[in-house]
Amino acid sequence: MSFSIVRLGVRSALLSAAVPILGSFPLPAEAQATKKAAPRGAVELAILQGACSRLVIGKLDMSPDCTGRLLNTNYPDGRSGFYFVSKSGAALTFSGMGSKQVKVDADTVIQPIDKIIVTSDGKTSSTDAVGECRFTNPNKGPAPVTCRAHGASGAFEAAFVSDGRPPEITSINRP
Repeated sequence: MSFSIVRLGVRSALLSAAVPILGSFPLPAEAQATKKAAPRGAVELAILQGACSRLVIGKLDMSPDCTGRLLNTNYPDGRSGFYFVSKSGAALTFSGMGSKQVKVDADTVIQPIDKIIVTSDGKTSSTDAVGECRFTNPNKGPAPVTCRAHGASGAFEAAFVSDGRPPEITSINRP
């Protein structure tokens, strides 16, 4: 799944700080038929519009500040991440290897999480974590994305529901 972030500066900061991240949302059949392969080394981004209802970073509940956009990145090495962003520019990323995803059914996936990345005030920190993100196919109507993980720096949670529109998919070349 990929999601877009409002300001390019935030997107650039997140991408430069991110370690390879989470699993991707499926594309509609017509989009799969016409989708061009991403250039080698490109990061695929999926952007969902919707509503964020939960954003907890350690002991800080930032839920009222969470934006209505969710970004999902998919790296060439298979790492994928879900970025939940606050209006103040802070971001919480749940990261894991896409190859470890578990398909619950045709439209529901559980992504194991092994890393948390927090970006705030121009600084990025990451910590090993244990958790999961659960998401459904955003091409079939409103799609919930819920993530929970625990690491050395505390507990992390986020919840988002898309507005029912398919994700906007794009690729960004990396050096």
